Amino acid sequence: MLALLVLSQRPSLARAATRFYFIEVGWGNATLIMSPTGQNMLIDTGDRDAAGNVIDVLERAGVKQIDYLVITHYHSDHNGGLAEIAAQFPIQTIVDHGANVEFGKSDEWWQS
Repeated sequence: MLALLVLSQRPSLARAATRFYFIEVGWGNATLIMSPTGQNMLIDTGDRDAAGNVIDVLERAGVKQIDYLVITHYHSDHNGGLAEIAAQFPIQTIVDHGANVEFGKSDEWWQS
């Protein structure tokens, strides 16, 4: 959705291609969206073991910094690679869903 907002601000770029990279991270998710304006958004990071795959795709896509990082929820297969990726790429804006709201679980289960 943010990629569409970026496109709407520069109508002359609307014909350029938005690129989507669905990154292999095993069980979890990681998706890179590259807009024609050059901005990017990484949605989730996969788990810690898959961070190298995400970094490789970011490098091959020419990413120098992550403009928007979206963490959909606090399961390790969605945010486990964050520390390693953040060590390699500056992150301008991080968006997450806020406080953990899983019923019946304390916060310790996802903070390790």
